[in-house]
Amino acid sequence: MRSFIVLLVAVAAVAFTRFSSLANPSPSPSPSPTPTPSPSPAVAYHAILSGTLAFTSGVNAVGSFDSPTGMDRPTRANVSNAFAIVTKSSGILQYGLQTGVYSIPVVGFAGNKTIQRGANTNLFGPVPLAYLECAPSSNFNVSAGVLATLIGAESTFTYQDWNIQRGAVWNVENAVSRGFRASMSSGKLTATLGANDGFYSGHFGAAEGSLLWVPDASDSLLFVTLIPNVRTPANATASVANKALYNLVYTRTRGNLQLAPYLLYAQSPAAQSLSYTRTESAFGAAVLADLALGGPWSVAARVETLQNSSSATDTSANADLVGYGAGSGANTITVTPTWKHGQTFARVDFSEAHVIDSAPGLAFGASGNSRDQFRAVLEVGVQI
Repeated sequence: MRSFIVLLVAVAAVAFTRFSSLANPSPSPSPSPTPTPSPSPAVAYHAILSGTLAFTSGVNAVGSFDSPTGMDRPTRANVSNAFAIVTKSSGILQYGLQTGVYSIPVVGFAGNKTIQRGANTNLFGPVPLAYLECAPSSNFNVSAGVLATLIGAESTFTYQDWNIQRGAVWNVENAVSRGFRASMSSGKLTATLGANDGFYSGHFGAAEGSLLWVPDASDSLLFVTLIPNVRTPANATASVANKALYNLVYTRTRGNLQLAPYLLYAQSPAAQSLSYTRTESAFGAAVLADLALGGPWSVAARVETLQNSSSATDTSANADLVGYGAGSGANTITVTPTWKHGQTFARVDFSEAHVIDSAPGLAFGASGNSRDQFRAVLEVGVQI
């Protein structure tokens, strides 16, 4: 644990002293309210097809729906993305539509099939993005539909991010919601307000808001919050879906380096109807970085820590927001070398997850009591 914290501090210190500025941590669309306007073409068509092959040492004891006991498989092949995407990003009426199948691997958590009840494509369906937007001016727009979250520095699908697997901190956040939002910009500030169903719950009444400050072309600071209805029940996308999220993301870019450190605080209020007897919370911090090495090569890294505020003896049904039991925490590190040539790419995640104070049976290995997991994930694909 001490060595992990030292590593986290070292990564942040080196990055901040040597470099300066980040565009967006996603090589493709970011979880921003709307796509960045582009003068042409008026309507754009894209497709992405990719697959993954994962090798895991110390598999999760629970969490896989395609095995009798819930134990994950040491080797797992999946279609990670098979999408057709169309967007119109100019004019008063704009729109976006994304359809297909997908898997969402998360570091330190069990895998599942691309088409699997309760996981991956089944979570948000074959149309995980579909919106209409009215943009009467360059500094104001209103959008409605199935929208990507404003929270976090990572997007939902593998092709959008520097790392193949999503992070443990990302796993606390919402990913997709159904609702509407309005965004207005003035100078270096952009404010967004919206209402939706939070963690894709189907229970509307969640409020969201963000404030983005972009002082120059190299830096940005984003504050985002999501506040669901306290009586929102759990669903397949979130075991606790009434939790409010408070998120701070700083981005910085200089030369070949992009950097995105961020903080997340989650709080689940007490709710008698859900058997949540106490207000519970969790805190996470992560540093994401991507360095272009020249030619077709780049390397990305993510270091993160996440901790429940509850104790191991906490019996409230919302005591675990991390995923390994009440009082648990997790540290992860992921390194991803990437090769890209034209429309073709190949990359490998090397990840290590370390669980702190997990509940019996909820961690790694056959007994679910091992603290460490190593995973290598290969992804190859084409994006047009």
